Amino acid sequence: MVVYSDELCHYGIRGMRWGIRRYQNSDGSLTTAGRKRYSTGKHHSIFTRKKTISKVKTKPAEEKPKQKSVSEMSDAELNAFLNRKRLEQQYYQLMATPQKKSAVTKGKEMVGKALENAAQDTLTQIAKYAMAKSVNKVLGDNVVNAKVTDKEKEAKNK
Repeated sequence: MVVYSDELCHYGIRGMRWGIRRYQNSDGSLTTAGRKRYSTGKHHSIFTRKKTISKVKTKPAEEKPKQKSVSEMSDAELNAFLNRKRLEQQYYQLMATPQKKSAVTKGKEMVGKALENAAQDTLTQIAKYAMAKSVNKVLGDNVVNAKVTDKEKEAKNK
C-alpha cells in the first residue's frame, strides 16, 4: 500500500446525516451544545445580539389627507390632478404588453387575406378578358388571344 503525503482524506463526523446541523434544532434554535459553543469565541456576537425595535412612528390611516371634491379644488390643484391622470394613461398605453392573438383571430385574418387575393386575381382575369374581347371586336376576329369560356365554345360549335 502506497501512502501519499499530499492527500487529505475526510470521512465526515460519525453519526452525521446530510442536511442536519450539529448545533441547531430543526426550527433553527440552538441546542445546549450549540449554546455552549457559541457563548464564547468569534460567533458570540452573532447569537447574543439583542434585536432592536424600530422606533419610527408610522402615521395612522386617519391622518392621510382625504381627496377633495372637484368644487373644493383650486384651479392649480385641478390642473395638477388632471395632468397626473393624463400622464398615467399615456404611461400605461406605452407600457402595455401586446396581447397574444387568439387562434380564431389568426384564422380569420388568414381567410380574409386568402379571399382578398382570390378576388383580386378573379377581377384581374375578368378585366383582361373584357379588354381582349373589345379589342377583337374593334380590330377584327382573334387579334388578341382572349380566354374563351365554356359557354362561348358551345355557342361557336353549334
